Amino acid sequence: MPPKRQNEGRAADELSGRERKKQKTAIARTIAVQPTAGPSSNATANATAGPSKSVRFDSMQGLPGAMDVERFAESRAFEINAMHEAMQNASSTQRAWQQLPRHLRRRAASHDVRRVPLRLRDKARAEMDPARRKALGRSMPKRSKKNQPSRTSQLLRRQKDKTWLETHIWHAKRMHMDNMWGYRLAITPTEKSFRPSHRASVHGSIIHDASYYATIELEGPEDILKAIIEACCDCQGPSPGAKRFVTGARAVDTFLYKYNSYPHELIAPVTISWCSRPATSEDVPMDPKDKKGKRKAKPATSGPPPDHKSLWIRVHPSVLVAAHQTLRLAASSVLDAAKQAGRDVTVEMADLREHLNVFEIMGPKASQVIKGVLKPVEDQSKEFKKVSTGASLAVKPRSSY
Repeated sequence: MPPKRQNEGRAADELSGRERKKQKTAIARTIAVQPTAGPSSNATANATAGPSKSVRFDSMQGLPGAMDVERFAESRAFEINAMHEAMQNASSTQRAWQQLPRHLRRRAASHDVRRVPLRLRDKARAEMDPARRKALGRSMPKRSKKNQPSRTSQLLRRQKDKTWLETHIWHAKRMHMDNMWGYRLAITPTEKSFRPSHRASVHGSIIHDASYYATIELEGPEDILKAIIEACCDCQGPSPGAKRFVTGARAVDTFLYKYNSYPHELIAPVTISWCSRPATSEDVPMDPKDKKGKRKAKPATSGPPPDHKSLWIRVHPSVLVAAHQTLRLAASSVLDAAKQAGRDVTVEMADLREHLNVFEIMGPKASQVIKGVLKPVEDQSKEFKKVSTGASLAVKPRSSY
């Protein structure tokens, strides 16, 4: 008849590592007891440690007046040695907080018992070192509330050699941080998050704080800006000055080269987006009822000319200096050519670092997240309402989100 259990009839050498570990744990939890010799030795052959099952109404009867400690210890030498060996073999390799799942672990649990569930508090309290009290009269005098620095000044003092993003506190509690490109950025998470992140990016949405990217703003006439950008970008790719990009509805991903050096001396990939011109009174049709007489009409406010536009160039912070130099050289050359043609134009260049927060939302439900979070100021914005909650990114242009 075959054995009923899997391990029955197998030698100790054939046991797996997990089975040997279970066997060792079971042996360590049992303390051997010396059997008593006599006619009842068969009944006590399998005796284990525990309280006596015989009940005595008067436990003081039959006790000697004095006890020899040496003889008593010699008679209990077997039990003492068994207890000593059991204590050595049954040493636990896990702390109290290590028995918790990862989502319930807290950093303060190593010194605060209340951060541990109730069932493990006694064990955690036994593992902690006793609190040490300071000697009286040796503590430094405490500062008054007036002399204490504010929370803002304390945080600013910690940002002398680097810059924090606005989401730094959230990331610092969950990520390993490091100084990179003048910022304090998150490198790796403290928990296992590969599967949840991949699942969210494939079936839901995931957000990334890309505010550490540098943004350069160019402002000037449209034809001048087109000439500057086309002199530094990839000539064979989509032109940043195309009509579909100039309206500001889409962004273009291209490569930035040194001035007139394409296809050599590549600097970095960049993202260029044109800023749409704000709507004016000339663009909005006027209702006949709202027309006013000549006396009530107000003079039109002076604004930038119609061909005056601005664009943003997002570039990696490690190549910001090289990108600045290239754009300045290209702008100087284009402005000199326009001056020789008899045009008096100017181009303004600004560094928008630490002025913009950039969040990249990726995933098939990114449009639903945007529609649920953003609320248009004007109720008449029909373009924003066209975004369908069930729209898929497969039917949208790649650079329109």
